[in-house]
Amino acid sequence: MRVVVTGARGGLGTALLETFTKAGHTVHPFDKTVFDITDPAMDLIPDFDVFINNAYDANSGFAQVDLLYKVFEAHKDRECHIITLIPTVYIRQHWKKHPHNYH
Repeated sequence: MRVVVTGARGGLGTALLETFTKAGHTVHPFDKTVFDITDPAMDLIPDFDVFINNAYDANSGFAQVDLLYKVFEAHKDRECHIITLIPTVYIRQHWKKHPHNYH
């Protein structure tokens, strides 16, 4: 299985990388040194079976959610899984204010 993990240098991202790698999956790690969630270069994202959107930037407003929708729009016509891990503090403070229509 081909797995993309954003936020790969954090605690959870590191654990996800180790777990998927040990299970024999091909893992593509992305962290802020190569992938900016506030202005994502979608062409950097390789084909995947699972995309784990784990990156978070407290100063970027809706960047993580925007990335979720961009990845979804780019891959909605094929079979794959997109998982977004959003901190609860974000949900409490921002979710209802988000400009997307997917609520």
